[in-house]
Amino acid sequence: MTSAVVALVVVKAFFPGSPAGQESSPGRPSASSAAQSAMQSAAQPEGPQSSSPSSEPYATGRAPAAALDALLTKSAADREKVTDAVNAVESCASGAAVAAARSDLNAAAVRRDGLVEDLSRIAVEEIGGGRAAAEELRTAWRRSAEADRAFARWAHDAAGCSPGRVPHGSDYDRGVASSGLATQAKQEFLRRWAPIAVRYGLPVRDHIRI
Repeated sequence: MTSAVVALVVVKAFFPGSPAGQESSPGRPSASSAAQSAMQSAAQPEGPQSSSPSSEPYATGRAPAAALDALLTKSAADREKVTDAVNAVESCASGAAVAAARSDLNAAAVRRDGLVEDLSRIAVEEIGGGRAAAEELRTAWRRSAEADRAFARWAHDAAGCSPGRVPHGSDYDRGVASSGLATQAKQEFLRRWAPIAVRYGLPVRDHIRI
């Protein structure tokens, strides 16, 4: 019986792209395996993921935005008192009512000054768009204080008036003019403030409520 001759065929492993005949060393990974390992390593994050930098200004601005909103609430209460005082002078129901209205108007002007001071203590620069909005609000409150004082002088001049017969002199005109400028500044403030209020879940107001 013819014995079978077993031919051993030695198959050499080559690195892809390497010169022919260059064998891979025993124990060394092939180039394709090494590349795959490198890609897997690059895909895996190293260490904990950092928070998104875009969300950081929002988190930082939340507290000053809430503080500014609290001032708006105080301002809304003052506006109602001023409106009532001006109406009291206009109606001239009695001398005592006009005198009380004058006192209320002067007190409102002082409170407006206080709001401006309180606003200066808030870090509005930490609110995205807060600096420009605060500048408009500061202007609005200063104009409102000017109007309050002008109307208070008008109330002083109206002492001794008769119901339905209240004089409207230069102080009254100054009050109306300053009030109009205050309204313009408030509207511009609200245009800038509305998206900030929405961002932080704060009330969206109109110029009558600040």
